[in-house]
Amino acid sequence: MKNYILLIMMIFALSFLSACSGAVLSSEMQNGQNEMEVVTISAEYPLFGGLEDMVSRSTEIVKAEVLDKRVEKIDTRMPPLNDDSDQIMIYTVYRINVLEVYKGDVKPGDTMEVKQLGGQLDNVRVISNDEISLETRDDLILFLESYGSYGREYAHMPASLLNPTQAAYRFMNSDGRPGGAGVKLESLSPKNVITLTLEDLKQISERR
Repeated sequence: MKNYILLIMMIFALSFLSACSGAVLSSEMQNGQNEMEVVTISAEYPLFGGLEDMVSRSTEIVKAEVLDKRVEKIDTRMPPLNDDSDQIMIYTVYRINVLEVYKGDVKPGDTMEVKQLGGQLDNVRVISNDEISLETRDDLILFLESYGSYGREYAHMPASLLNPTQAAYRFMNSDGRPGGAGVKLESLSPKNVITLTLEDLKQISERR
């Protein structure tokens, strides 16, 4: 086992992830096969003081189901491009089906893509300390930021959660189990202290 310390500076322009990320890179040769590099990243994301701040920042707020996912490298640099490759990172991209819309120009039945930092591609695995899994059978409420407003060249880029801690909720039944129609909402992250209610969603939708 060979261990290395790697400092990665990631500066994403405008509303892209803005972070100085410390990463630990470990590399191990397994049974004579190709080396697998595991990179762990601790990233800093914008945190919000309350629900209203999240609503204002979001370009879309939707109820959605996850259809599938893929892992790819994404270049999030803003023009003019340079040789700084730290902003070309490995992401997991979830394809979601929109079920209901509370904010944004999408409509029920639309398909969107949502990216999260991290994933395994070939012999490199990137792990983000704050990553949450969207790979669930439960319907989710997602607070998203898409990038089409920054120019046509960014319209193709998958949207992002506002942050991994505060921007994803699932429905909970009266017996405390997830799924179904749900009587309340629960954050996917135990670190999130911002509550979201069904009444909140109704009020957000009425502003459209």
